[in-house]
Amino acid sequence: MSVGLRLVEGGKERVQVFKGVVLGIRGSGCDKTFIVRKEGAGGVGIERIFPLESPWIADISVDQKAVRVKRAKLYYLRDEQSKMGIRKLYQVRETVKKEKKTRVIRKKAQTAKRDKKKSAK
Repeated sequence: MSVGLRLVEGGKERVQVFKGVVLGIRGSGCDKTFIVRKEGAGGVGIERIFPLESPWIADISVDQKAVRVKRAKLYYLRDEQSKMGIRKLYQVRETVKKEKKTRVIRKKAQTAKRDKKKSAK
C-alpha cells in the first residue's frame, strides 16, 4: 500500500510516499486509523499510524494485494522474519493465481471435448 503524505517545507508543499504493508485498521467513523509498516535501511521496521480522514493524506493506493489472511491484525509480521512473512504472503498469492489459471484451462479443454462429442453424434 502506498500512502501519499502532504508535507510543507518552508513555503513549498510536496507529497512524500510511504510504502508498506497494512498491519491493521481500527476505530470507526472519523476516528478510523490504519497502521502501515515498511522495512527501512538495515532491516529496521518503521511503522506509522495514519488517521483515515486526515487532511495531510494526499492519496491512498493499493499496490499489491496479498492472499486472504485469517487474521484481522497482522502483528505477527513484526518479528525478525517479517520480510520473509511478507514474501510468503505474496508468493502464496502467485501460486493460487497459477492454480486458478490451470483449472480454467482444464475446464475449457473438458468442455471442448464434450462439444466435439456432441457435434459428432
